[in-house]
Amino acid sequence: MKKIWILLILLLGVIQLTGATDFSIYEAGYPQIRDNNVNITGVKDDIYLRGAFVEHNLTMSVSYNFNSWFFKNYNELEFQWRFQLPEEAIVGDLQFWYGDSLIQARILDKWTAELLFSEVSSPFREPAILTRGMSDGNGNVQYEMRIFPIVRGEKQKFHLQYLVPARPTSGKLRTWLPIPQVTANPRGADSLHIDVHYKRFMEAPQIIGRYGATFAHLPADSLYRTAFRIYTNQFVELVIDSPVSAQFDMVAYADSSDSYYQLMVLPPDLPIVRTVRNLLILLDYSVTNTSGLTGELLFSSLKESMLRSLSYRDSVNLIVAYADIIAASERWLAATPANMDSIFVRCTGRDFLHFNSSQELFAAGTSFLQQQATAGEVVWITNRIDLPTTKAGGQEYAAEIISHFPVDTKFHILDLDNITRLRYTGDYGYMVETFSFLSALTRATGGNLFFLRFHSLKNIFDALFFEKVSHYEEVEIQVRFQNGYAYSKQLFSLFHGYYPLDFPVIQTGKYEGDFPAEVTVIGRTADTLAMKTFTIQNLDVIQGSEKIATTWYGHHLQELTLKSQSTWMVNEIIDLSVRSRVLTPYTAFLIPNPDAEDYYRKLQEAQNPEDRYSDNPTGLTGNGQIPDDLFLMQAYPNPFNPVTHLKIQVPHNLRRQEGEVRIFNLMGQVVKTIRVVVPPNGLIELEWDGRNQDGVTLPSGTYFVLFRVKDQVKRLKLLLLR
Repeated sequence: MKKIWILLILLLGVIQLTGATDFSIYEAGYPQIRDNNVNITGVKDDIYLRGAFVEHNLTMSVSYNFNSWFFKNYNELEFQWRFQLPEEAIVGDLQFWYGDSLIQARILDKWTAELLFSEVSSPFREPAILTRGMSDGNGNVQYEMRIFPIVRGEKQKFHLQYLVPARPTSGKLRTWLPIPQVTANPRGADSLHIDVHYKRFMEAPQIIGRYGATFAHLPADSLYRTAFRIYTNQFVELVIDSPVSAQFDMVAYADSSDSYYQLMVLPPDLPIVRTVRNLLILLDYSVTNTSGLTGELLFSSLKESMLRSLSYRDSVNLIVAYADIIAASERWLAATPANMDSIFVRCTGRDFLHFNSSQELFAAGTSFLQQQATAGEVVWITNRIDLPTTKAGGQEYAAEIISHFPVDTKFHILDLDNITRLRYTGDYGYMVETFSFLSALTRATGGNLFFLRFHSLKNIFDALFFEKVSHYEEVEIQVRFQNGYAYSKQLFSLFHGYYPLDFPVIQTGKYEGDFPAEVTVIGRTADTLAMKTFTIQNLDVIQGSEKIATTWYGHHLQELTLKSQSTWMVNEIIDLSVRSRVLTPYTAFLIPNPDAEDYYRKLQEAQNPEDRYSDNPTGLTGNGQIPDDLFLMQAYPNPFNPVTHLKIQVPHNLRRQEGEVRIFNLMGQVVKTIRVVVPPNGLIELEWDGRNQDGVTLPSGTYFVLFRVKDQVKRLKLLLLR
């Protein structure tokens, strides 16, 4: 009977923590009815090291079995891919195979792109769009790609490019492979091909999290190649050689207007002081009690903080509650990178359920600690909500749990519940209902209590694991060029406020002047100020590609999106996004339909076969005369780049009057004003080159032309595509 009950729970309750990725197909305009049985094939990741960043070039194909009972009578459908990337990811390109041609996406404001992609009245739709949202409180960003049409019997291939900061560790660089982004239930990719490209020779890369994956070296192509099977809830890292020699790595790039640099540097040397710790992590998670948390974020954040804060002198173990209780080891393991990798390989790759298993998890934790020769601290990561809510009940239950563990066991708790309502209590004010128990358990044992609803997951893990090890609270990098200076500098680290003493930080910036450059790095701990100075000679500098500029723009745009989002700020973000081809919450990548431009050109020529800019803006035939009472306005081409021609035909009774042409952006702001006098024949001809009143080039987007003469108004929508 027990087996039957467990089977029912598994069938009804199993759900992925990594539910952030979703592939689906539906009838265009009717997304309520979807089929998730989409075929994702040919997934390949071409990887390049770009200074301190890793560039991922993800290529895949999508198709659909139209014999499915969902849409068996259809021949074309719309496809949607939802996935997440960390907020530091910089998405810089989208390409699309259209027949035998490879089409690169345009980047334009999000509203115009959505309008063009969803325009069903046009004979041609733009075939694909990629958008993104704002970063959530835990540093994740939701992306959405849509393709129309997915056609019966055909595969649609596309290519996505993004950059992420490399994660240095033990003389190497690490990056997470995009497996959570391409796997999903019930269908997703089942294999991943990887090519790691290099300019300077590197040793063979390593795959962490997937046993048996080895690389073949193709020296003629300067790359390493491998392929392996993938599945959901699998978190795999790529480890490659680090370019940081001694203390720093400097990469520079210059275009026609600016010079950019990217500096990866170690903080000042300082003796590392740490208290040796034995940490037992108990993970008890129900998918129903937390919103916005993915398995990739939970496990990657936990692993990164443990890797950077702990050393081989510390001991760790991890026990996770799935349908079964899974323990990484039966004994303490030294917190070395190799052991950390082994721990997370053993404890991932499974599905969480709809319920918590605290009792079983505590039993496993008690049994483990009682068998060890040394005591330990318990880190309980949970989102259980059916705990005692009264002060007396909480203290009683906490005392019962403590009694089962070895004497002097310290409890740290990370409460992942972020969906229940706060309740006012006389003792604690507004707080989660389970606070009385959680605080009783941590206070009685001298541990720490953290709440996901009040802090980001990354900050919580850093505060917990860096507590007993010296680290820098602030790091500053000053770069002084010969006959010049550095400006627009941005500092990046995975550990804000908890800078490890032996972990590089990344600074991107612009500069004027020449090398050599003097660099000063300043680090501040709670009670110490440390400093080091060195010189970067011209021979130390690696000449990079335009991706160095892309990373600067990516960092800069990330900072702008964290500021107050005024109209001016949104316009600034859109302008920089279009200029740099870096995707933001206010822009989109749109694949243009190559058939559309030729269609509209032929349509215009058919309307005016002798002169497409004739005095007959309506395309009327017959005696060639335009009635005197017509009020018309047209633009050709529209969409346009770089110039559109406006023709306005004014009725007889409004001629010889002063008129005004105003061009507005989507925010309702006037970007251009042109005053005219209507000529006797009533025909006004103008050109607009996509610039504002001050001659500044405007970004891609939707604009509105309003022509007013006396009390009469004519309106027209324009689409500017850079």
